Amino acid sequence: MKCSREIALGFAACCLSAGCDTAKKPVQPDSPQQAVDLNGTHWILEEIGGKRVIENSKASLAFPQAGRAAGNGSCNRFMGPAELSGDKIKLGPLAGTKMMCDRPASDQEAAYLKALEGAERFTVKDGKLLIYVAGSDAPLSFHAATAGKK
Repeated sequence: MKCSREIALGFAACCLSAGCDTAKKPVQPDSPQQAVDLNGTHWILEEIGGKRVIENSKASLAFPQAGRAAGNGSCNRFMGPAELSGDKIKLGPLAGTKMMCDRPASDQEAAYLKALEGAERFTVKDGKLLIYVAGSDAPLSFHAATAGKK
């Protein structure tokens, strides 16, 4: 009995000194464990809406400095504002060059830029950047660009 009382008192003292709360708090799914700083990073697009990008795709996304995004849509370069707060992300309006592209690259670029402007939240998981887009069940999926391959 004495041992149980000492354990209970020890537990209470620990909770009081550590400021812990014994009440169970709801867990929020997909909540970020720590803030991710995307500034200075460069990513290569792998998937749009769960579909692999076209072969030899140049689609990319970079965050060259705070508040800015830039990249390649598949054929044309683009840039614009980027608002990042916690796991929230807002991109655009995006402006870009207007070069002629072949049909697959042009179609992919249109879908990619539309998805970027619908971005709502992001996470970095297993070395991949995942951007969740309004109206799509599958996120945009990117891998980190290697040095010299932008």
